[in-house]
Amino acid sequence: MRLRKLTVTMLAALAALGGLASEAMAGGDAPDCLVTNKGELAGKQKITGTAVVELINLEVPTAGSADAALLLRFGDAQGVFRAHVPNPQVTSPEMVMCEILAAGPTMVRASDGAELTIFQAFGIPTSKSLKLCLVVDPATQKVTCLSVEGLDFSIIPGTGNNWSGVSGLTIFVLD
Repeated sequence: MRLRKLTVTMLAALAALGGLASEAMAGGDAPDCLVTNKGELAGKQKITGTAVVELINLEVPTAGSADAALLLRFGDAQGVFRAHVPNPQVTSPEMVMCEILAAGPTMVRASDGAELTIFQAFGIPTSKSLKLCLVVDPATQKVTCLSVEGLDFSIIPGTGNNWSGVSGLTIFVLD
């Protein structure tokens, strides 16, 4: 019973921190990988997909590490990419995903075993950058662009680890 209560308390704290951090980011206090102005995204290419993220030894607002598997699609191509992040900041869903992108997820090409980055696998020039969005209309406080949907961590019984699926992931390709 105590473990369950502690888990619920930790998850509530994570949700509160995530909500506050997301609001602050949308208000302009955002990391470099996050776009908070929808005008910057007009006409830009998108990589879409889903993800599974495991936070190892979570102690909000950090974790010992994060492991992620991303199923991404770009045009007619798709691939499963993996990333490992040591000591990620767990202050919001966007921050977790920013750190995963910064870790340089890679996939293994089946035909020859070559390890490819997102840029290499999808033929995206490395002069481009990969960004997430969190845009909130200041007048209505309504979210108008959200790159990370459905990230909601749950404890893995018998461990200090938490996992979540990301049901909708949108990564923008910017100049």
